[in-house]
Amino acid sequence: MKQTNFRMSDELAAFYEKNYSSLSAGALYAAQQMAQAAEIIGGTGEELISRLQELETITKIATREVTGMFTREELIAMIDALNGTLINREILFVPGWLVIEMQDAEALDGTCSRHGADAAQLIAKLEKLNHTQAYALYTLIRGFWNSDDQSRDLDRFVDQYAKK
Repeated sequence: MKQTNFRMSDELAAFYEKNYSSLSAGALYAAQQMAQAAEIIGGTGEELISRLQELETITKIATREVTGMFTREELIAMIDALNGTLINREILFVPGWLVIEMQDAEALDGTCSRHGADAAQLIAKLEKLNHTQAYALYTLIRGFWNSDDQSRDLDRFVDQYAKK
């Protein structure tokens, strides 16, 4: 192992100190993650950043497409059904997985009915999603559940994305 010293901005240092056990731990973690990601894509850090920016653009477009697609009740039912669900990269882009989740939630718990959503209509909409729209929907719901309890506001979230 090699020891090194480097300079970083005050803002970056503050970020590492806030989010990791120490400045060194944060910088080391970031460097390890960057190296692993660059290895996965077979390129440099700059290429990784470019791909992340492309993914962000695709996500914004797909989010605009799914905004207004679902009723308030349908969104609440999906948020409820996916509470505690491990949403990982194997299912992020699979619209059929959302269909299965909602079919199970309705069959096992009456989730759609309980929230005033028509399960058949919701499932029909989910079956029409393309892969990037499924990703955007999963990302929105995961973001809702990953937000801290104090900032998590179901009404505000649903009002932002539900059909008007």
